[in-house]
Amino acid sequence: MGRAIGIDLGATRTIAAVWDEAPRVLLNRESQDFTPSAVGTYKKQICVGQLALDRMLLAPRDTILSVRRLMGQGLHAPAVEEVRRRHMYAIVEPSDGTDDDLRVVMDGKQYSPIEISAMILKKAKEDAELRLNDKVEYAVITVPAYFTEKQKDATRKAGLLAGLKVQKILDEPTAAAIAFGIDNLGQDDSRTILIYDLGGGTFDVSVLTIVGNIFAQLDIEGNMWLGGDNFDYRIMEHVLQHIQGVYGMDARQRPDFMVKLKERAEQAKKALSTMNRTDISIPGMLKDDKDNLIDIEVELSRAEFEQMIAADVASSIELVRLAIRNAGEAMTPEQIDHVILVGGSSYIPLVRKSLAEVFGEAKLVTTVDPLRSVAFGAALLAAKLVANPECSMVTPEVTEVHYGTQTQGDKFEVIIPRGTTIPTPEPLTRCFRVSVHGLRRIGLPIYAGHDQVASRNELLATLWLELPENLPAGTPVEISFGLDRDGILEFRASLSDGSGTAIVTYLGRGASRDRWERKVDRLLRLKHALRSQVTVETEQRWQGLYARAIQALSGNDLHAAEGCAAEMEELLQYVRRSQG
Repeated sequence: MGRAIGIDLGATRTIAAVWDEAPRVLLNRESQDFTPSAVGTYKKQICVGQLALDRMLLAPRDTILSVRRLMGQGLHAPAVEEVRRRHMYAIVEPSDGTDDDLRVVMDGKQYSPIEISAMILKKAKEDAELRLNDKVEYAVITVPAYFTEKQKDATRKAGLLAGLKVQKILDEPTAAAIAFGIDNLGQDDSRTILIYDLGGGTFDVSVLTIVGNIFAQLDIEGNMWLGGDNFDYRIMEHVLQHIQGVYGMDARQRPDFMVKLKERAEQAKKALSTMNRTDISIPGMLKDDKDNLIDIEVELSRAEFEQMIAADVASSIELVRLAIRNAGEAMTPEQIDHVILVGGSSYIPLVRKSLAEVFGEAKLVTTVDPLRSVAFGAALLAAKLVANPECSMVTPEVTEVHYGTQTQGDKFEVIIPRGTTIPTPEPLTRCFRVSVHGLRRIGLPIYAGHDQVASRNELLATLWLELPENLPAGTPVEISFGLDRDGILEFRASLSDGSGTAIVTYLGRGASRDRWERKVDRLLRLKHALRSQVTVETEQRWQGLYARAIQALSGNDLHAAEGCAAEMEELLQYVRRSQG
């Protein structure tokens, strides 16, 4: 059996760790304890990690950063628009229409966020194998606490594409709490802890109770656009304003300079955690109005930096207070036993000072490395799950939203109600009926949310059911719904007419994919209306095209599905003309 590792798949960096007798980070092949979550191309070669960052100056628009933010997102989602604003690479509608619903472009070629994440995870796997001198087979992969079912599912698919057997998709605050529980609590001990996770790209705060090694989550709050990157951009803006004031130029128009400025800003941020002032120096990359090379030199003090980020830090503290209020009636900061600091930005003195003002300095935990705790927790759980797949280290979570489908009048019919245990202890079933004789497929849109109007909730996917031929109208179809241990939808369907015949089902995601699903569905209905005019020969040809179309759709081959649909439409037009 291969080894099991934990992978902290971060927005800015990825860390792999293993649990032997104690947790340890697995250095990558560049001897770094983390791999930048970056993928790029240069001279037709795909680069992952530090190599991608090193070549970013040469190909800034072919370097993909923050891909985690795009996982499970639609093309026009607010998160995607924000990524466009912050980064230089193109984000486009997929040409092949597969289920991610957007693509990033490197060197003129489209890639899904799942494919980019898989490249990062594959490097983590291969580098771990190099350090362990053994095959890595299993992994627990961490995600932000706010990730939806679609985003978790996309992460799991990325892990599978990277060649990993994904044991669990684990939220980052719980992973950090698991790391904290490694050595600090006895079996009968209990604590209420708060996880303050301020990483490079996101902020999460979670309140949990721990009894022995069992963790129960009480509340999660967060801001997916608050993190160390924000602080870097504050410093960058300070330097850009200096350049504008002294030289009268807008340096934002120089992608190579902006890449170097981001690097220098991050270095300055880290330096100001231990020093009272630092210099930001970028020599010889810009020219003045006389075409002379100029050197950029800007001094930055910790006091200036803290003034820049004060509003961001205050915002994080407000979310901390909100999480405490929502964790339980009458809960106060005094009832929090420990505050675990996670993420590189939690090293910033202003952050620690602000937390100490709320909780007292003694409650801030510094024994668990903020940069590595998430990976350590994932590694421990991975090891436990190899030894015992039913390991109860993390107590069952519950759904925070309703899951259901759309019924007549755009009503939201709840199937899995909010508060249901994850994983669901037993499937929840619903019975649907075939509306017309001979119907071959049913498409059920699956939503998650709270609104009674279905379309106002989040559309997760469309569940497609391929029915046997010649079913009478009114035939009952029973569908069982459930959520697995990662909160990802599971389902199966069968005829409930006494035969128990199983029905082929699959999920369709993405606007392009959905268009072709619905076109095939429309053609089926049109063919049903023309059934009395269809010859035996035409029927046989139709059935062959239909079978090929469904095979293509279920296999995500939309090019083949498009071709079949075109032939099906042409065939129906021929039937209409011949009966003219």
